[in-house]
Amino acid sequence: MRISPDGAIGFLLVSEFQSGPGFRDVPVSVRLSDVRDRRRRCSICAVHRLAHASIDATSGKRINFGYVGDPPPGWTAHLVWSARILRLVGESISDKELERELEREEQEQRDKRAQRPPGRRDVPEFRKRPDAFLTTEDEDPVLHEPTLSIPFRTNNGLDLQFTRVKVYENGVGFDLVAREPDPDPTAGIPFDTETINLGFRIRPDKAHKTRIRLVVAVSPSRGEHGAYGGTVLSNSFKPDDFPDDPNEPWLYGGGDSRGRVHELGVIETRAHYFLSPVPTTGTIHVTVAYPEFGLKMTSIEFDAASFRIPGR
Repeated sequence: MRISPDGAIGFLLVSEFQSGPGFRDVPVSVRLSDVRDRRRRCSICAVHRLAHASIDATSGKRINFGYVGDPPPGWTAHLVWSARILRLVGESISDKELERELEREEQEQRDKRAQRPPGRRDVPEFRKRPDAFLTTEDEDPVLHEPTLSIPFRTNNGLDLQFTRVKVYENGVGFDLVAREPDPDPTAGIPFDTETINLGFRIRPDKAHKTRIRLVVAVSPSRGEHGAYGGTVLSNSFKPDDFPDDPNEPWLYGGGDSRGRVHELGVIETRAHYFLSPVPTTGTIHVTVAYPEFGLKMTSIEFDAASFRIPGR
């Protein structure tokens, strides 16, 4: 954090993460307050959401950080990591210097991609879900189906879950699933601009003019002040922007659908995603937002060990 002669430069981080039975260290929103006395003017980062809550959700632990001058490197790394997620879900960053830093980073990535040979880059098969094109004669490639189904805590009451996880040799498939009450089981299923789109495609000429913002952070490090580093991926990335290194994480979007679940009395919207290769250490952070449907940013977190294939 840098302090100008006229006062503080504000930081804005992201909202709380939810995790299974409780909460863990998460990106947070912060505000800056000027503190003036006769000797100096400084700034205090006052956390106004749960920042580093205990894993036990009942603790309600809250930590406020107050810094004069430059903060520790770990806090700065957490700040940058959080701001990167903010940009990907469409939130603004009040610290313009940090925003410019991220813009330079993104421009460097675009310049690097521009140096690739011209022409379409086909997504390699190992970056795709193996059973996407199976025939009835093919062997089932699913190696493990963990009992991992996590609901997002949503501000608008939307029933949204990270679920239907399948582990393959080359990666992990999962679904985003949203359910809404079925107002009339005898009517057709609506599919228009008022329909939520959980997939990665935007089709301006059809119903899907918008899409959910999905950000997956793979195996970030965890320091005293929160998460940082790792790989941050988004469903807004172009499919052919996959990294050349097969060991680097990549998120690939699959199909999406919408149908009626009669026994539950709901209409279900679902979208498939594939994360490769299989992460087995650290944590996985999943953040979503969909402002067009009133869904504010919300996140879950879980251990990547959930993806480990039994016996390996």
